[in-house]
Amino acid sequence: MTRAQIETQSALYTLLGANERLLQSTGFKVLRTRNVVEQVAAVSKRWYEFRRRREDLLEQLEGEEQYIGLRKFVCVVYTLSSEGQPFHCLSLR
Repeated sequence: MTRAQIETQSALYTLLGANERLLQSTGFKVLRTRNVVEQVAAVSKRWYEFRRRREDLLEQLEGEEQYIGLRKFVCVVYTLSSEGQPFHCLSLR
């Protein structure tokens, strides 16, 4: 795993159950949790491919630093999700 992957992964992941406990402690009721890794992989792949096709325009609009940062983020999200790393979606009440 590269440093960029570790940095991005640390921003994306929490320990299993940590978000649920934190939300419940503030009064939310967690109705269900599900792994949405397949959806994340599909969306991040499409986003990455779109951004690659429109690279020149996006870099001009966003600026080089922002463009590169988003490209790295999308690439890491796709890599991790396509490897089966879990992404969880919470339903709250």
